[in-house]
Amino acid sequence: LDNVMITNGEAVLFRVSGATKMYIPQGPNGYQVFDGTALATAVTTIKPEGFVVFSNKLWAIEADGTLWKSLDGTNWIEVVQLDPGYDVRKIISFYDRADAPAPHIVTDSMTFAFDEQVPALYETELNWAPHPYAGVAVEKWRTDLYAAIGMGIQRYTRGTVNAAGLDRDDGAGKEYT
Repeated sequence: LDNVMITNGEAVLFRVSGATKMYIPQGPNGYQVFDGTALATAVTTIKPEGFVVFSNKLWAIEADGTLWKSLDGTNWIEVVQLDPGYDVRKIISFYDRADAPAPHIVTDSMTFAFDEQVPALYETELNWAPHPYAGVAVEKWRTDLYAAIGMGIQRYTRGTVNAAGLDRDDGAGKEYT
């Protein structure tokens, strides 16, 4: 996989017609697909910052907040548009308020859960003051979602947000300062 640029999004594996392919987001340059033997030419019909596989669909989020879905990894349907005032950081699968899995869009100041039935984006309790690096690092571990916010880390669990980084318990202990 020489000469592949990956933005802040992560490559994901998506099974299409019995074959698993890797989808590599490249932001303003579109995306590429690796089928296990060859890397396809960049596709620029959409310009994803990130992908997530959810509910047997491939979901993509663009920098302008446009959420797309595909059943086959080739044909895309525009689903919803996030308010352009937010800077998109990542798309990730996590649990919504009803504890059902749902795509979540992380921005520079807030995390939104997507309800496919409506379709609509809903604000979650995981929010913070806008910051150039807030929400850049976000990961799911077990039943929690962790988001890096400056020097701190916020842990989001079933509607509850707690400090989990250096901003917890008055920061680093004396032995570390």
